[in-house]
Amino acid sequence: MSTRDSQGRGGCVDARRTGEARVGAGVRRGLAITDLVVLLALIALAAAVLVPLSGAGRRMAQDESELEKLAWFVQVQGWYAADNQDKFATFSWKAGQCPSQFPDLQFAATDLEAAANQAVDIIRRRSVMTNFARVSGWLPHVLTSHVVFADYLDRPIPDKRFISELDALQIKWAKDPANWQQNNAPSARASFWSSYETGPAFYSSPDRGSDAMNQNTSHNLYLVPANCKFGGNQLSAVAHPSRKALRWDRYERHAAGPQPYFGYTQGKIAVLTADGSVLRRDMTTSDPGWNPNSPDSPLGMQYGYQPAYYEPPTLSGQSSDRIYGRLRWTRNALLGWDFPGNSVRGR
Repeated sequence: MSTRDSQGRGGCVDARRTGEARVGAGVRRGLAITDLVVLLALIALAAAVLVPLSGAGRRMAQDESELEKLAWFVQVQGWYAADNQDKFATFSWKAGQCPSQFPDLQFAATDLEAAANQAVDIIRRRSVMTNFARVSGWLPHVLTSHVVFADYLDRPIPDKRFISELDALQIKWAKDPANWQQNNAPSARASFWSSYETGPAFYSSPDRGSDAMNQNTSHNLYLVPANCKFGGNQLSAVAHPSRKALRWDRYERHAAGPQPYFGYTQGKIAVLTADGSVLRRDMTTSDPGWNPNSPDSPLGMQYGYQPAYYEPPTLSGQSSDRIYGRLRWTRNALLGWDFPGNSVRGR
């Protein structure tokens, strides 16, 4: 039947045909409603599936960005080494030196004090914190050595390229360093921390014995002897570049559940090796490390992960967990390797 006939135009229409036309229209209308219900159900189902997928997709993109940032580190490190006698980019001021324009930073009794002065000098010159206070008893190498990169590149700090896309708290602190107390940061210098860490083998010496830097009981505490020296270590001293961790994220931030600290075997940590490779490494394959004061001991370094209020909790739910010195305390330092691990090696 034509639409023309069903609408009653163009003359009389047979009643039976009219009725058929009305029934036909009703059928078409019923099918449209059914189709619409089915379509809406499919849309709802797709949304239920796609919403979590989109969240996972965002996290995957952020994770890829984190790996790219770690790869960028080695590129800049290469530039720095080429301009600085193959040295690793870290604080270079030494005891007795006075290269700062700020009078209170012009003298240091130890290399550690000189390094802290250099960190403060960079923060004053390259951030809004022009009156940043001098800090004593500070080991800036662990979380703040990247400011040397920023100074070398002539960039302001904090710089988001040194912060993981998944490190929400650090991103928040970095946005407003002057108001660190309102942002519940533990200190003014926390606004300038990086998400990534480098082991003592790259910035301190000697690597073993009573004058070597060592771990204290907790993951954020270190033992630094008076005769420990800082700065001047060369990248060419790395014996196994493809197997030696150069820089890594402190946590498995992309984890859907608890975020393991890198010292746990459960973690899958983003690691940059000295040859420039960036991979997410299973910590069960890493070496448990060594104690620099007991270099011949077959036992790996152990210390406590005792998180502060701003750090992810322990995996056990207790206030502290015992973990190994993976990545941070590589056996034989620059002459050793981190992957694969679980073997005792002589020098």
